[in-house]
Amino acid sequence: MPHPSSRALGLGHILLVVAVFLWGAFLSFWNLLATNVHVDERVYVDAGRAYVGGDFSANREHPPLAKYVYGLAQLIFGDGVLGPRIVVGLLVMGSGLIIWLWLGREIGRMRALIPVLVWFCIPRGFGSEVLRIDRIAFLEPVMVFFALVALASAWRWYRGGSTLWIVLSGVALGASVASKVSAAMFGVALIVLLFGSGRRVAIVIRDALIFLATLVITFTLAYLPMGMVDAISGMLENQAAHNKFGHLVSIAGTVYTHAPWWSQLWLTKQGLGTLGTVVLVIGMVLAVVLARPRTLVLYLGVALAAFAGFHMFGTSVALSHYFAGWFWLMAMLAGLGISALLPPAPSPALPDGQEPARVRRGGSAGVLPRVVRFVRVLGAVVLIALVLVCGVKQSILVISDRPQGLALLPAELTSHGLDGAVLAGGMPPYRVAPYVDNQEIFDPALVNGEGVRAIVLEASDRFAIDARIDRFLRENADLLEPIRMDNVTLYVLPRPLEYNGEELALKAP
Repeated sequence: MPHPSSRALGLGHILLVVAVFLWGAFLSFWNLLATNVHVDERVYVDAGRAYVGGDFSANREHPPLAKYVYGLAQLIFGDGVLGPRIVVGLLVMGSGLIIWLWLGREIGRMRALIPVLVWFCIPRGFGSEVLRIDRIAFLEPVMVFFALVALASAWRWYRGGSTLWIVLSGVALGASVASKVSAAMFGVALIVLLFGSGRRVAIVIRDALIFLATLVITFTLAYLPMGMVDAISGMLENQAAHNKFGHLVSIAGTVYTHAPWWSQLWLTKQGLGTLGTVVLVIGMVLAVVLARPRTLVLYLGVALAAFAGFHMFGTSVALSHYFAGWFWLMAMLAGLGISALLPPAPSPALPDGQEPARVRRGGSAGVLPRVVRFVRVLGAVVLIALVLVCGVKQSILVISDRPQGLALLPAELTSHGLDGAVLAGGMPPYRVAPYVDNQEIFDPALVNGEGVRAIVLEASDRFAIDARIDRFLRENADLLEPIRMDNVTLYVLPRPLEYNGEELALKAP
């Protein structure tokens, strides 16, 4: 049964809803091109553009649907990251709308703005280059949007909706898995909901089969243009190899190839920030203790445990953006927990002649409930205020966002009249390659004949700088003035480099 306050809204409430979503739009769309193009983002955007042109050779280690979306966006907005980032912003806004409509039926439209605020305002970034993960074209925003549609549709079925909701849920989860394969873990919560619905066994089995069929059909259709069997088998082999050989990642100052299980907790805390972490943890605890309906809390909790648990215990690869795949569940649970601190919503109007029960005033029996109510409301106000503080800080970052580090390199090289090869260190080749037209050199022994007049280094605890480069810089410190660009240092050389078989040196005048 819909919550009493989920029906018509007054003008003041409508204005509040509009304000929240306008703020979300600002955080999602303003200053979009200021953020550096992330390495993975470039891969997905370029692959998407190639896909819509009929070339499916790139990035076959991930399913294709998100890249189709980014390719189509480039047909509309032009090549590059702008179109895909606009699509990501639309998906973030759409996710906020679904959260509001879904939870509004359960806890009331105004209370449901709390999880929406958490969704929009709590930071979810990584590293020093990216303000928010969902301002760049990763796979996660597409995966999350379809997963949210899948879980919301299945819940609507659970609440008495028709089988059409299960069809929509299956299609949406198929699209989510076709964007990133780990989304299959959300199916655990959907299966639990289906078989815990209390409907007749025959109906549950029928709808479970329909759900599975629509999921498989959607996933298959996404892969058909790529050559389904080869593409799927290749994707699974790549994922298995990635898990076997690991991925370099820095966790709490230590570099791992195969990350420990707790690394995702550490990376999540880093991405959320201290304030965001505090709000989410308190909110989720409150959801477990206070929030209603209990089945909804359990449903979201199972989805969170299945997906986050897979990334902690089911794979040895831990990357700093993975938590974006389950942040939305944390936001919904925390929002439910915070809203549960507020007083009950007004009951529906009573028939003529009936009056609501009166609350006894005075006396010890009436004082304690009022104190508890005051403390709960105060707690809700404080937590909402902290969410707003996070939102204000995010807004300031959005306004002040700018290209950083390696993104500043091309202009700096041009200002010194340089456009040739550069000697690089402290980073993998794919990081610097786009900024120097693939003219990067990492082995000092290869500089001869290349006219190298610049050395660019990035501060990194994952990639060591070649000892020969380090010695050259120390020996020529009086000739070289470092140019700092955030975490990148550029050295412009007075003469080209040469390599004598053992060490780097400047060519003779």
